[in-house]
Amino acid sequence: MKLRNNIHITNADGIVFNAESGDNFIVNKTGSLIVSLLQAQKKEDEIIRSLAENYKIDKATAKADLIDFCSLLKLYDLVENE
Repeated sequence: MKLRNNIHITNADGIVFNAESGDNFIVNKTGSLIVSLLQAQKKEDEIIRSLAENYKIDKATAKADLIDFCSLLKLYDLVENE
């Protein structure tokens, strides 16, 4: 999964901005981390590992959280399929 080119995030505030539509989305720390890792073009397994390490959760929970968050990114048309 890849963020669209027109998506930007301010890590300090957790605001995701879609430059094309002008829409803003506020995300929590976890969402901000996921968006940052997607921007860095990290693979799913790298994101899952990072979530598990940062939040001291098992990889199954991290994967479920990632899937849930990515479904929201898709819903708001912030990602494109590779």
